[in-house]
Amino acid sequence: MTSTTRLLLSVCLLMNIALWLPTNAGAATGPALAAANENGRITRLDLRTGELVVGDTLFKLANRVAVYDARGLPTTTSSLKKGLRIAFNIVRDPVGSSYISAIWILPAK
Repeated sequence: MTSTTRLLLSVCLLMNIALWLPTNAGAATGPALAAANENGRITRLDLRTGELVVGDTLFKLANRVAVYDARGLPTTTSSLKKGLRIAFNIVRDPVGSSYISAIWILPAK
């Protein structure tokens, strides 16, 4: 095998690995965490009433709030617990009420 052939095979192998990693190695499938406009620690959570307190501020959860785990993968509101650090996105409806539309569970420090 000539050195040119080896070089071409090496480049092809590296390209395949580079293309495989982002799609198959646990890459996040949800919206980017950069979309979050607030963050803090959950101090109270009531899923029955759709209320979440972060720090000392009360927030309402949207009817279909999206929740993502620390790897950015979709999960459910049952993953939320008091004491977790989260980032979240707030949206306002035309009436002026604000709701949390997406939550990202942040890794523990």
